[in-house]
This record gives sequence, structure tokens and C-alpha cells, in this order.
Amino acid sequence: MAVALGITGGATVWDHFRKSRLSAAEARHRITELEALQSHLAETQKQEAEARRVVAHELKTPLTSVRGLAQLLAQFDLSEAERARVAGMVVSEASRLAQMVDALLDLERLRLRDYRGDAHRLDLSSLCEARVAYLKAGTDRPFEAHTAPGLQVLGDEGLLARVLENLVSNALKFSPEGAPVRVGLTAERGQALLEVEDQGPGIPETERERIFGRFARGSTQGLAPGLGLGLALVAEVVAWHRGTVVVVAGRQGGSRFEVRLPLASAD
Repeated sequence: MAVALGITGGATVWDHFRKSRLSAAEARHRITELEALQSHLAETQKQEAEARRVVAHELKTPLTSVRGLAQLLAQFDLSEAERARVAGMVVSEASRLAQMVDALLDLERLRLRDYRGDAHRLDLSSLCEARVAYLKAGTDRPFEAHTAPGLQVLGDEGLLARVLENLVSNALKFSPEGAPVRVGLTAERGQALLEVEDQGPGIPETERERIFGRFARGSTQGLAPGLGLGLALVAEVVAWHRGTVVVVAGRQGGSRFEVRLPLASAD
């Protein structure tokens, strides 16, 4: 019996030791998780602080311009032509400010929308054809467009139109004069593939993921105006549609943006 008790006692001690080791391992795992969470929160706070700084800086510029132009109108005796020119500048700066605020609001509203409740079947081919025709009419820049017919997806027509318009506007902004902007829509492995390609300066590979973040600006953008929200809106709209967007090197230089959206089922 003494031997049996000794064995039993030894087993109990071993079991306690084993559980203690498991508890220690679990504790280390929890500590690692907490440290990772703390690091993530610190990085998020850093990004939010930088976002607030960028917003304050970018919004301050048109506000300062509007204030200065308003003082010019109020305090100086201007000719009718000068007054009209300054008033037009006030309207332009106020519109720029409104566009920035609207872009921020659009991003916040998107977070509140339910995809399953708001998405409906739509003809992406017809949408792309109509928007490309509209965009071509507003510029003398050359376009090369090819749209496969009858591609349908589930989504929001207005949001997808914004995606195409933002990508084409971006391509026009950074392409040299006379260089064509290429827009294509095809089907590929159960997905609609929308491509917008330019012949601009391109985007360094190290920046191709970062530029889809809010307030991000690529090193090749120079002094181009804006909050850096256009591509962020593209990325968040595409994600809301259960799709993906990437940017790669263009076939003839520049950049090619590829948006993939799941095709709607036939039923």
C-alpha cells in the first residue's frame, strides 16, 4: 500500500507540475497577445494623430484662401472684372473645401452600410460604358476602352461609378499630355476584372499597398492637391463589394489598377 500511495503521490505531483507548465505557457501566450495588441493600438493612435494633422493642414489651405479673398472683396475698391475674378476664386476654393469634407463623409457613411441589404444586381458592363463615355466627353485626352458585354455583379451603382471615376481621374492627373488612358472590363475566373492603366511616372513597388490607405500620398505625386482619399475610397468601396484592388506596373510604363469583383450568379 505504501508503494501504491507513493506512486499515486508521484503522479499527483507530476500532474500538478504539468498543469503548472501549461499555465505558464498559456500566460506567456497571453502576454504576447497583449503586447501585440498594445503595439497595434499604439500604431493606430499614431496613424489617427497623423490623419488629424493631415486633415487640419489640408483643410486650412482653402480656408485661408477663402478668408484672404473675402477680405480682398470687402476692403478694396475693385473693378467689375477684378471683382468677378476674385469671386470666382472664392467659389473655386469653397468647392475644393466641400469636396474634401464630402470625401471624408463618404468614407464614414460606407462603414454604416450593410452589403447584404443594400447590394443589388446591376450590369457592370453598361455602367462602365456609360461612365467612360461621360469621362471621354469631358477631356481631349485619348482613351482606349474595351468592355466585355453582359457582366453583372451585386453592388451599388453609384459607388462603383465613383470607383471608375476616381481611377480614371487619377490616371488623367498623372499621365503626360497625349498619353492614352486605357480602361478594360473582362471576365476572369468567376470575377469581373476592371483595369485602368496610365503611362504616368508609376508607383514604386514599396508604396503599392500603402497608397490605398487614408491620407496616403505616393512619392511620385509631387505637389498634386488633395487629401489622399481618392484611392482610399476606391479600396473601401471595393472591399465593401467583396472584391479586391491592387496596382501593378503598366504594360508600357506607368501604373495599372486592377479591380476584381465577384460576378453575380446566373439565377
